[in-house]
Amino acid sequence: MGNKLQRREFLKLASLAVVGIAAAPLELRPPLPVLAQGTGARFGRVVADFGFVRARPNQNGRITGKLRLDDVVPIVRDVVGTGMRPSNHIWFEVPNGYVYSTTMQVVRNEPNEPLRSLPAEGLYGEVTVPFADARSEPNAGAATPYRVYYSAVFQVHGVQQAPDGSPWLRVKDDADVKLWLPAHILRPLTAADIAPIAPHADGKLIVVNLAHQSLSAFEGANEVFRCLVSTGKHYVKDGQWVEAQSTPVITAPIWSKRLTRHMQGGSATAGWDIPGVPFVSFFSSNGAAVHGAFWHNHFGQPRTAGCINCSPEAARWIFRWTLPEVDYMPGFANSPWPGGTRIQIEPGVA
Repeated sequence: MGNKLQRREFLKLASLAVVGIAAAPLELRPPLPVLAQGTGARFGRVVADFGFVRARPNQNGRITGKLRLDDVVPIVRDVVGTGMRPSNHIWFEVPNGYVYSTTMQVVRNEPNEPLRSLPAEGLYGEVTVPFADARSEPNAGAATPYRVYYSAVFQVHGVQQAPDGSPWLRVKDDADVKLWLPAHILRPLTAADIAPIAPHADGKLIVVNLAHQSLSAFEGANEVFRCLVSTGKHYVKDGQWVEAQSTPVITAPIWSKRLTRHMQGGSATAGWDIPGVPFVSFFSSNGAAVHGAFWHNHFGQPRTAGCINCSPEAARWIFRWTLPEVDYMPGFANSPWPGGTRIQIEPGVA
């Protein structure tokens, strides 16, 4: 049958419904269109295999267009319509109609002044354009092992010029994958970007309600933060519910945090391979964590293999508010027992 697939290639071709990344080969996906830069304008990047544009903000509206994975279109405004899920009734108005918001990641197009040198210890950077193709070597003609997406975070430890003079950044990838990124796509994160929030507050507790797919942060009896999440998804096999991918109903401390993680795992029926996952807070011995997700906008519905997905913005807040505190370098921290801030997972009542 020819050459055997390497593990990374195999996982990419596996069914990725668990994390919401479609398996369309990169060469079949559209390139980044010409977009307004530096204006703060919002765009929508399609995160499903396809999305319908409708004449009205509900699923019965006449179809006026079809979008495919990684298409990027301007968002005119948010509109409350009739959602396909009870947890979300928001539609995005786009130039030729309305798209259900779960279909799109909200992005901006904010290229940066390219870095041409780095501190001796390197730095962390956040992707600020809708997407860009990572390369195996520092030039635009090299192989593309991954496409990286808005709000992904990477540790950078090298700069090199391409033959055309453009600077490229070498990523220090914790899965030992060789990646080079165009220098203009990353905004350097600073220590202030990850500085602790309310470090002296007492009684910090994270509560996740599985029935409501919500996460709340408490300081004593006061709720100081809330967001929608996506937790582990049950599935049916041979007529029985399988809970292997459920988020565990436990109360446990955060034992490790990382600014960025290359997440790989799963099997032929549920595999994932995602570089640059931002603001990861591990709380379970099986690897379950609260982390940012840029590959879907379906918060409020279960869809993971056990982790707790939230928006990258929410994940950053949780990362900063919880213990253990993380120094900018090395960008990760472990907490010995009894651990850091406790996370309480509740089944809840629908």
